[in-house]
Amino acid sequence: TRAGVRRWHLRADSADYNVKEGRTLIRDVIMTFFDERGEQVATLKSQTGELHTERKEVTARGEVVVESVRGYVFYSDYLDFSEAARLISTDAPIRMLSDDLELTGTGLKFDVDKHAYQVLGQVKARIQKVAKP
Repeated sequence: TRAGVRRWHLRADSADYNVKEGRTLIRDVIMTFFDERGEQVATLKSQTGELHTERKEVTARGEVVVESVRGYVFYSDYLDFSEAARLISTDAPIRMLSDDLELTGTGLKFDVDKHAYQVLGQVKARIQKVAKP
């Protein structure tokens, strides 16, 4: 929370904290992101992840899916979240689907507070009705 407003919430089926490294290994991860008004922006799900408590950073790995409240669904092998930057990002290949768009590329920046995303390279888009898996 910041100024009494929830910014993100993390749930996991299990967690193993490593005191020396200051990180927690988490499994079956669900993260919910909120904007500066406390409105839900997106939900992330992954098989595993790492929570770095001091830096307030999370790395999600394994069949990572991010669903935005605006209807965009992002798929990647891994994504990072930084609370300081309020950014979900990756340099891995991504796939994005919406009702009428399929977009693939390499790298992603998703600004949680602005509800805005940028695919960083090798972008290919197909505009038509797309069935989400």
